[in-house]
Amino acid sequence: MTADSIANFFVICQPGLESALSDEIREVWPWLLAEDARAHAEPQPELKMLVGGVDFQASVHLGLQLNFFLRLASRILLRLSEFKAKDFTRLYQKLERVHLASTVGQAPFMLHIAASQSKLNNEKRILKVIQDRWAQQVVPSAPQALYVRAFDDQFTVSVDTSGRHLHFRNSEATPKSIGEAPLRETLAAFALRNLQGTVSLGELQTVTLWDPMAGSGSFLWEAFHGLAGNWQREYSFQNFTLTKKLWRSSLIQGNYQNVLRTASSHFGNLVASDVQTHLLQKQKDLPFSVHQADIRNRDFRPPGRRLWILANPPYNQRLQLGFSIQTLGEEMALKKAERVSVILPPHLINDWFAGYRGVQSQAQVLGRFPFRNGGLPVEQILVS
Repeated sequence: MTADSIANFFVICQPGLESALSDEIREVWPWLLAEDARAHAEPQPELKMLVGGVDFQASVHLGLQLNFFLRLASRILLRLSEFKAKDFTRLYQKLERVHLASTVGQAPFMLHIAASQSKLNNEKRILKVIQDRWAQQVVPSAPQALYVRAFDDQFTVSVDTSGRHLHFRNSEATPKSIGEAPLRETLAAFALRNLQGTVSLGELQTVTLWDPMAGSGSFLWEAFHGLAGNWQREYSFQNFTLTKKLWRSSLIQGNYQNVLRTASSHFGNLVASDVQTHLLQKQKDLPFSVHQADIRNRDFRPPGRRLWILANPPYNQRLQLGFSIQTLGEEMALKKAERVSVILPPHLINDWFAGYRGVQSQAQVLGRFPFRNGGLPVEQILVS
């Protein structure tokens, strides 16, 4: 395999985000670079949505670059081989034909094995066969990872191109990822996409985005970075033997200058508030203003003709809201925002909307988007 080979990729996402992820791949596809660091000419790949991700074929060097831009993806796998095996002898023979020289080379890697509905359902025995095949390279907790999946006797061997989960936007943990009830960055990006809808990036310049229960600021950080590329961390593919120096360099973002000009956030203003702001105060160089305020404080409303509100309030499980969900809806309606969106468990949505509509009788629901937050079923409701 070389950088210009055509290969299969599987972009993993949280179940429920597959359609939005497909749209995101299509959006960023024109921004990727050819091997000479100029605009590429490959057509959009045919995307196949599966549960928990999107599958497609593309040139290796294009598929790898998606790591820089996708905000909804968890990680990106590069398929190395697919084959059938109904016994362990056959499995070893097939693995002998899988060559890692162009990707991880001789570097150590850890294994992720999943087997179901297959004659070879014993994951420990599969692990033993793989360890026999690559005896010197299989190392628990290695930074590189190989994924082996068996389903109905069909094996798929993939190499991880991302490294750390893609919701880690930076190399180091930050206060915004260690709050009491943090919203994963990929889910914050999903909520922002739903909020924006078909409104253009240019039009967003006239919008003030306010998170009145900001916590550690995940929504506002995601809104600030937009789709301009994540250069603050390393990716596994940068250590592949087939990866050219261009994509190993810390100066890589300079080659995407046009993208950086057109894809960053165009919100006119970003505002955070909360009853406690200690998680925000721990962070440096905040790209948004911070105010200590309760949503029920009717004297506080961010300035701006076009106000949008996006919030992930406490669900009265890990954190207590301290007042009724219906009251929350009423208080948000009193802010007279152009768009309002909250994330709540489904059984609380009607109470919130009843409160909202009690103040704004003409309010319309623009969309409801179900997903899971920390394993808990929730919905994002968007009203105007």
